[in-house]
Amino acid sequence: MMHLVDNTLRDGEQSPGVMFSGKEKLTFAYLLADSGIKHIEAGCPAVCREERQSLQFLAKSKIDATIYSWNRAVRKDVELSFSCGINDLIISMPVSDQMITGKLRKNRNYILDYFPKIIEFAVERGAKVVCGLEDASRADLDFLKNLCLELEKAGAARIRISDTLGILYPAKTTLLIGEIKDHIKIPVEFHGHNNFGLANANSISAYLAGAEFIDTSILGIGDGCGITPLEEFVCSVEYILNMKTGVNMAALKSLADALQIALGLELWPWKPILGKNNYTHESGIHIDGLLKAPENYEVISPEIFGIRRKFILGKHSGKHAVEYYCKTLGLETSSVNLDRFTNLIKEKTIAQKKTLSVEEIRELYFMLINENHNIQSGAVCF
Repeated sequence: MMHLVDNTLRDGEQSPGVMFSGKEKLTFAYLLADSGIKHIEAGCPAVCREERQSLQFLAKSKIDATIYSWNRAVRKDVELSFSCGINDLIISMPVSDQMITGKLRKNRNYILDYFPKIIEFAVERGAKVVCGLEDASRADLDFLKNLCLELEKAGAARIRISDTLGILYPAKTTLLIGEIKDHIKIPVEFHGHNNFGLANANSISAYLAGAEFIDTSILGIGDGCGITPLEEFVCSVEYILNMKTGVNMAALKSLADALQIALGLELWPWKPILGKNNYTHESGIHIDGLLKAPENYEVISPEIFGIRRKFILGKHSGKHAVEYYCKTLGLETSSVNLDRFTNLIKEKTIAQKKTLSVEEIRELYFMLINENHNIQSGAVCF
């Protein structure tokens, strides 16, 4: 069974310039739960007093989802989470040689001894713990497997493999997750960063390799280049793998809209799934195919998200597109030379290097109507 863990309120808030108020975190948590997301990583209590207050509000709420806090592998963080009323903890620690030596100034033996003890400390006090393995994609595989086994023995509920630098690719992700799954009995979670644009592909591979939990965020916001975008992963699973995620598809657009309003964002037109260019068409070949059957060029119907399909006229438009576009404007094309109209649109588009506005289309149309009238009446224009 697939479980999505939303990171919008924790990793998403680590995006440059992004900060949620306690009220906004509560609102988004409700929206996510209502959309079908049942695991929400909501913040880090060690950050500040305001963060702890937000987590307390979430812990006391009636949200139909599990609320997690993110913690360093230190007792103080764990105790702060408990003080917020949070018992579902993500406890994270670096596991690559680069970070063990370069960041912690420790060695592998220290991690193998210390990390399980922190997990035992939390579990003995009633916590359900997800062990976050930071920079797991650069860790030695044998060391990683031994550590996972020790964490399982210490009482971990599941293991989270974090591709912190986003350097995995699908084949390597499949191998890594498969090796871990073969070595432990508890569930595996995958947290993929998008530094090289591979987060969604890696998350799909992780799921197919056996990872039961996949981390996402709304529009993929997160530290650096972000993490796996919720809408991309859900639609990939639903429409490419033909599997169910339990997420309300229509809610994906509502979540994205709410995030844009909260953060003052403007969605990139070429953004996969929800970007407006996904459902805006100029090519004559594409428009002709869409008019015959939308499935010719669209895997996902824009109506699912409440988005309207849009045709524009420009350099690549054909006469079928021009005819259809004119009909939407109430312009009767039988009164004009459609080939000439189409060529004029292309010429003007090329000259000004942009698609034509409705007013410009109307102007060309009535120019042709006047030309036709003058020819029929025998008038000569100089």
